[in-house]
Amino acid sequence: MARLDGRVVFVRHALPGERVRVEITGSGGGGRFLRADAVEVLEPAPGRRPAPCPVAATCGGCDWQHATPAASRALKAAVVTEALTRFAHVEDLPTVEVLEVPGANADGLGWRTRGTLSVAADGRPGFRAPRSHEVVAAGGCPQLHERTRALDLFGRSWPAGGRVGFVAPSAGEPLAFDPRSAPTDPVQEQAAGREWSVAADGFWQVHPGAADALVEHVLRLLDPRPGERVVDLYAGAGLFGIALAEAVSAGASAAPGSGSGSRRAAGSVTCVEGDRTAVRLARVNAGDLPVRVVRAPVARWVSDAGA
Repeated sequence: MARLDGRVVFVRHALPGERVRVEITGSGGGGRFLRADAVEVLEPAPGRRPAPCPVAATCGGCDWQHATPAASRALKAAVVTEALTRFAHVEDLPTVEVLEVPGANADGLGWRTRGTLSVAADGRPGFRAPRSHEVVAAGGCPQLHERTRALDLFGRSWPAGGRVGFVAPSAGEPLAFDPRSAPTDPVQEQAAGREWSVAADGFWQVHPGAADALVEHVLRLLDPRPGERVVDLYAGAGLFGIALAEAVSAGASAAPGSGSGSRRAAGSVTCVEGDRTAVRLARVNAGDLPVRVVRAPVARWVSDAGA
């Protein structure tokens, strides 16, 4: 972010503290701010690197390929900090740190296991340019996981103007499909010591190590105890709620001072999700655990529940 003649300028491809030459590309907010691209770096920041992808400057898929993985994590931490302090008005916020996902490649690339490509008029796939419907056709994408690259998405011709969905589940073969007619059978993912049924075009963490890392972090922070009640909003296929269910439903332990024969009240989990397919699969994923899956808009359910 910079300033020009009293107006804020949001500059793509720059890093904090750099001196760059920019090209103004547009404006917003009724002219209150400008948008620009950095076209020449005069004084680079320590965290700058050459963008690994040759179309990073025009593709809208990656904003920080010109930053090292460590620098990009610091930038993300700054974004979260600003969101919580400036917009959510959180006081006494501890230092925010964005951690590297276990198993990540040293260059920060090669992790995307699902997504959607757009197809240009000549049948070549790619991602769209920023703030545009223009397709930036490319010969490949360094962000794709090796199992996703096995689909050879960029070596094939696709129907012009269409879209291509892709998924490389952790327990099964990778798939490419038309999002308008996605496979009805779910794909299988493995995380948190369980197998999960997830829609091929549904939501799941795109980094292969993210689901395990996030569940582990949630369990450590919440420290769930037998008998507690959990509500998982925007539950999707039930990853967090179901992972918590085993901990809160361990009701066989005796309550303190109650004698060896009494049992602690069993806990429960309520998962709330609006998507019909995700709800159906969450019920499958829950198995015989004490998980109640509710299909409802989250805002309405929270209001009705008086939360």
